Amino acid sequence: MDIYHERTPSKTPTRNAPIESFHSIFQDECIGAYEFNSYKDAYYEVSRFMKRYNTQKTH
Repeated sequence: MDIYHERTPSKTPTRNAPIESFHSIFQDECIGAYEFNSYKDAYYEVSRFMKRYNTQKTH
C-alpha cells in the first residue's frame, strides 16, 4: 500500500475538516478519557480506539 502525503494550502480549513474531526474525536474519546501510567497502557488504549474507530464507528 502506497501512502501519499498531501499538504493542504493555507487558509483552507474546509479541506482539512476530516482530519480535524478525527483529532477532536481521538482527543475526546481516547486521550482525554484515560490517564495512562505507561507507554504500554497508552499503546494498548490507542490501539483499541483505532480498531474500534476503523471497524465499528459510523463515518
